[in-house]
Amino acid sequence: MQKFTTAQDAALTLRPDQPVYCFRPQVLAQDTTSFMSMFPGKTAYAVKTNGEEMVVDAMVRAGVTAFDVASPAEIETVRKYSRSAELLYMH
Repeated sequence: MQKFTTAQDAALTLRPDQPVYCFRPQVLAQDTTSFMSMFPGKTAYAVKTNGEEMVVDAMVRAGVTAFDVASPAEIETVRKYSRSAELLYMH
């Protein structure tokens, strides 16, 4: 995976004809921990919103322990990164 300092650097270097997926795990972790510190209820990440393995891994590392899953594939993805996460099957 290539890494770039900014989105502009990525665009100028890659000059893609197709959409490019950019991921900033540190920002996701900061936003997640910030949200969980202010939200008094249980935080469950809905895997269907973005089931990319990088995202699920980052959510687990940020402290998310419950995941809204809607398919066996989503269950498998979460289990790959957390054997103990609570799975809320909402199909």
